[in-house]
Amino acid sequence: MKHFFLFSTLFSFLFSQTIFDSFEQERKNRYRYTEKYEFDDVLNDGKYTVIVKNFIGDMTLKGHSDRGLSAEIQTTIKTNSEKKAKKVIHKYQILVQHDSSENIIQIIGPKNQPGRMTFDLALNIPIMTNLQMKSLGGDITGEKLQGELELITAGGDIDLKQINGKGLFKTAGGNIDFKDGEGRFTVLTKGGDVKLKYIEGKLLAKTAGGDINLSRIVGNAEVSTLGGLIGISNFEGNYLSASTMGGDIHIRDINGNTKLQSSGGELGIQNLTGNVVAKTASGDIELDEVYGLIDCSTTGGNIYGENIYGGIRAVNQAGDISIEKKYDKKIKDHSIDLKSLVGNVKLTLPENFSTSILLYHSGWDGQNPIDSNFELNRITEDGYLKAKATLFEGLYSCKIQIGESGNIQINKD
Repeated sequence: MKHFFLFSTLFSFLFSQTIFDSFEQERKNRYRYTEKYEFDDVLNDGKYTVIVKNFIGDMTLKGHSDRGLSAEIQTTIKTNSEKKAKKVIHKYQILVQHDSSENIIQIIGPKNQPGRMTFDLALNIPIMTNLQMKSLGGDITGEKLQGELELITAGGDIDLKQINGKGLFKTAGGNIDFKDGEGRFTVLTKGGDVKLKYIEGKLLAKTAGGDINLSRIVGNAEVSTLGGLIGISNFEGNYLSASTMGGDIHIRDINGNTKLQSSGGELGIQNLTGNVVAKTASGDIELDEVYGLIDCSTTGGNIYGENIYGGIRAVNQAGDISIEKKYDKKIKDHSIDLKSLVGNVKLTLPENFSTSILLYHSGWDGQNPIDSNFELNRITEDGYLKAKATLFEGLYSCKIQIGESGNIQINKD
């Protein structure tokens, strides 16, 4: 292959002088042409930026710790003759520009390229190089990149690993798989799944029609999907937020304050240290091993809680509530506030738990809707039933409300 470089003082266009030197026929009615550009003066100091625009095809990016940048562009054309293939490739050739004064390299795809023509770009760059890359249709694969990164594709997948710095990763119609990163990242897809693993820093991840799966995350994270499931495991940070319009959310092994919201799915929490807000419109809420304050509500499902070590507020419009309370002296707030409009409430208290109990039933029908292991002072008036008790000096408040119908059961562990 021949390489020809034409430099001016501030700006240079780089292209192969004999553009068909690497031209070959892959198979019948399929031809391939490859160009390679080398920039030995690009240092690994974070000053250079590579810009790719108006590009249709796959992009492969790989960083290294030395100086020097190379770009290989492979053009594939489907046509019935070699003559036509060369003519089309020459007409729609990729333009490569180098502005040495501004430390910018641009790779610009042709306008109105025919559908039978595709490009593949492979970049081998110093790891600190900044990237602004947009593909109109193709996959993006990146490894060992650091700096300010903007990787966007309109119709493919994004697969990344060993990425540090600040990054925007966006695809309109594919999946995003990203592991082993440190920095500040925004991950967006309109029609695919998001899978993130071993990420440290600040994270924003959104998908319109897919699932989100996070594991081994350190830092702060905000994730949302309009029509998929969310699964999060092994998170440690100050803040975690997860929301979905039409799916379930399941999280486990979480260390940090958490907010979960679903319009039509189930919420599951297992082994969480921190405060949590969990709200769903029509699904169940399942809690197991939570060390912190809980504020949860559902309008059309049940609430189940086991090994609840902190305070809890649970509101249910049309379902049951069942809570097994535990005690940990390291946690200051152990208050209990449970409310169900139409449903039963069951509460199990730990032995020797210091609490002031207040039970309120507004839909009492004259029968005995309260079953308690503790002696209660009951008062009935105007169709309402109240019951009170003070246990072991009544340090923490315990309030249970029943609306139109349902029973209250309080057990001793």
